[in-house]
Order: sequence, then structure tokens, then C-alpha cells
Amino acid sequence: MALTGKPIIDTPQLGHDGTLRKKEWNTAAPPAFSALSFLAGSLAGAIGTLVGHPLDTIKVRAQTGQASATTIRALFRGMSGPLLTSGGIQAVNLGMYENFRRRIQMIRGRPADEAAPIHIVGAAGALAGMTISLLTCPQQRVKVLQQSGYKNTWVGCARTLGLRGLFVGFPIQVWMESTRGIYMITYVGLLRKITPEYATDSSVRPPTWARMIAGMAAGTLGWFIIYPADAVKSVMQADFPGQRKYKSPYHCMTSLLREGGVPRLYRGLGATLLRAGPVSGVLMPTFDISLAILRDLFPFLS
Repeated sequence: MALTGKPIIDTPQLGHDGTLRKKEWNTAAPPAFSALSFLAGSLAGAIGTLVGHPLDTIKVRAQTGQASATTIRALFRGMSGPLLTSGGIQAVNLGMYENFRRRIQMIRGRPADEAAPIHIVGAAGALAGMTISLLTCPQQRVKVLQQSGYKNTWVGCARTLGLRGLFVGFPIQVWMESTRGIYMITYVGLLRKITPEYATDSSVRPPTWARMIAGMAAGTLGWFIIYPADAVKSVMQADFPGQRKYKSPYHCMTSLLREGGVPRLYRGLGATLLRAGPVSGVLMPTFDISLAILRDLFPFLS
């Protein structure tokens, strides 16, 4: 459905009701996010990468059975790709989430801007996550490869791997991204509990501290749930080009279980949970604050 008018947008944010908040819409159609939303998402994603990448490297090396990184440079290896792309992926994810949420509401015969039931919030988050797996799988493949010690540029790795090599672990990536629905259910549910006064007034946003707490809790829970699958994915994606060891995710999982039992699937969990809180806690507040500043500076791009 095409847009019939330009939206007048206040500071957008993911509110307690699961909507990306807007002051007013001149159309009932799901809106596209603006150039400023993309830029704000890019900034938020980049900051999240800077905060979390060193601990992510520790996680990957623990999962793949390699020695810990011994230098600062090694901790930041493989960061260039995520630093340049994670913001765009976050912007796409938020845009897809909002469009799916609105569309499901309309299919149910409800107004698109009405507060969505929590299961609709989760479904929209899961669908958005599965959609962006087409972007995140190649990104993660190159990142993990570089973190595992493969010395080549991001573009060089992508060329060497080829299309098939870039999508190693894709089925697991799709499932993992679908758990963004769990993140959204937890995030929105906690905001509704922490800030009940906003339940009847969707025009007022929850305070930043509440968003940070909800984001940290949702991120930590999400990573705890998906961690065994992430371990299998990381091990598969760490294979150097031309040295593929595992035929399938099942083959990789059974090999890891034979190697060290169930604890093998949780190796590096501590670093991941330590990383999940700060990254998830800064992502959405950074998006909101930077977008508000950008709209003040460049109102003509709103």
C-alpha cells in the first residue's frame, strides 16, 4: 500500500505498547523510516559494536576452542564490517518490525496505531528478525572468520568465500534472528510493568532509564536462550575457506557434544552475558537521543 501523505514525526521510539512512536500520521499505511532514522540507527548500531565487540571476540574464540586474544588489536579484529553495517541492519530491523506490527494489526481488523497485544509484538519482532537474517548471516560469517585469525580484509574475505561460503550456518542464523520476538516481548512487557502510567497515554514516552533497564534485561535473556545455537553457528562459521569440517548444524552440534558434553555449548557464556547488558542498554536510548538531535538539526529531512 502506497503512502498518501508525508508523516509528521515527533521523536520516534519503541514505546511500552510496542509501537515506534509518532506524533501524527496522515496515512493509515505502514510508514517507511526516514533518512534520519537510518542515520540514527547507524549511529546506535556503531556504538553498540564499539561497546560489545571486544567481549564478542572473547566469546567467539572461546566457542571455537581457540586461545584467548592477547592484544587490544586482536580483541577488535573483525570489527570493521559490523561497525559499517550493524547500524544499517538495526535501522532495517526497526523499520521491518514496525511495518509487520502495523500490517498484522490491520489484518486483525484493528487500527494500525493501536497498542498491539504482546503476542503481536513478538510475532512482528520474529518476522523482522527472520527477514534481516539475509543480511546478518554474511556479516557474521566474515566477522567470525576474522575473529578466528583469518587474515584478510572484509571485502577480501567475502570474495574468497563466495555466495555459498557467506551463508554457512544460515538455518541457525534464521532461527536465532527469529528470537528477536522474545527480545521484543520482554522489552515491551517490562516497559509496561516499569512505567504503568504510560499504559493509557501512548503519546508520552517512557523515561530513558526505564528503556535502558528493559533493554538490558531483554538482551541478557535473549542471549541466554540462544547461546547453544550461537555456539554451533560460530564453530561452523569459523572454518577457513576450503576447510569446511561440518556437513550440517546437527553434525556440528553432535561433534561438540562428543567433545565436551552440554558445557561445551555454553563455553564463553559469561563474556556474552556481560556484553549483552551494556549493548542492549545503550542501543535504543542512543537511537532515540541521536534521532531527536538530528531532527532538530535537519528538520527538512524528517
